This record gives sequence, structure tokens and C-alpha cells, in this order.
Amino acid sequence: MSGRLDVCFSSTASFTASAVLGGIGFATLPFVRDRREWLFAALPLGFAAHQLLEGAIWQQVEQSSEPSVRTGAVVAWLFYAWFLLPIWMPLAARALEPDRRRRRWMLGLTGLGVLTGTFLFVSSMILSAGVRVTRHHLEYQLPMHPGWLLAVPYLLATCLPLLLSTRVFVRRFGVAMVVALGASSAIAAKELSSVWCFFAALLSAGVFAHFALARREEQSVSLAS
Repeated sequence: MSGRLDVCFSSTASFTASAVLGGIGFATLPFVRDRREWLFAALPLGFAAHQLLEGAIWQQVEQSSEPSVRTGAVVAWLFYAWFLLPIWMPLAARALEPDRRRRRWMLGLTGLGVLTGTFLFVSSMILSAGVRVTRHHLEYQLPMHPGWLLAVPYLLATCLPLLLSTRVFVRRFGVAMVVALGASSAIAAKELSSVWCFFAALLSAGVFAHFALARREEQSVSLAS
């Protein structure tokens, strides 16, 4: 977070990403057998909804004569990205974690996510943060500068619970999240379009593959016995 957050570069790209992610999300849900898996399995649907909102925002920006736009879709986008995600991720990791000590750490990071997300979202409401197009990408206005003061607790809440997990898949997902966010930030720093949509699709495909393979292994064991 350097003062802006960059995302997909057109409404078509966002709507396409939303359709792909939504398909992956709905294909993942039938493989869920344990209620503790639901938060993690639903991540692709969360990404899909986020990209759907982004497509709507692109259309609103393109139709507006104002330099900055603030609509219901923008508020919903900010709610998901700045408030919901840093709470969703640690809760999803905690639901799958068997180790009590690590669950306590994850609960603490959930609290950090609540504080960070609340500050980000409430500040964006008070300051009426909007969105504008800059160099062919959307630029969401952060409520504080320098942005790293918000980026550090946000990333800790979003990524660290995944890395603390004893579940191999969850840790790998956490590493992928860190790499995705790092790559997206590096590209944004060079003023190129963000590849976050692409990374979200890859991460979602990984979620689908995990649950599909887990259920296949269970079926194989059941048949063998």
C-alpha cells in the first residue's frame, strides 16, 4: 500500500475474472465435507464477488464526468478488500487448525484484522475515499499516508495466520498469497497494470484442486478398505 491499490485494467477483464472465479468457487463447494472447511472453500466465491464489483466500478468510472467516483459498488469493494478480507483469512486458517497454541495466535491476528479493517473502512467512509482511473487502472484512495503504516498490520492479519498453520496446504496457500501480493505491489510500483486478478484465479484454482484431490484420496481409501 503505497497510497494506492491497483487492480484489473478493464470492465471486461474484471467480469471475465469474476465468471472464471465464480465457476471455480461453485465447483469447489460440492467437495466440502467438514463445516470447518467452508470458510476456506468459499474464498474463490469471495474473489469472484470482488471482481464483479470491480467490473461495475469500471463501467461507472467510464460513464462519469467526475475525476473521482464514489458509488455503492465502490463502498462494497472497500468493505470486502479493507474490512472483510483481513478478518476472513485468519478465521479460515483458524477453523482448520488443530493446534491450540496456534489457534490462539490466529485469534489474536483476527483481532488485529478487525482493528485494521475497521480503521481502513471507517476512515474511507469519513473521508469519502473514492476511485479514479490512472494510467489505465483503477486507483483507490487510501485514508492514510504513508501507506505502509496500514500495509504492515493488514498483511500480518491476512497472510501470517496462513503461514502459521500446521496444515501443509494452508501454509502453501499463505506462501502463494505473499508472492502474489509482492508481485502485484512490485508491478504497481513500476506503474504497470496489476496482475492481482490473475493471481486470484491461480489461488482459487489451488483451493479447488486441494479439495478435489482430498475427496478423491478419501474415496480411494474407502474403496481399498
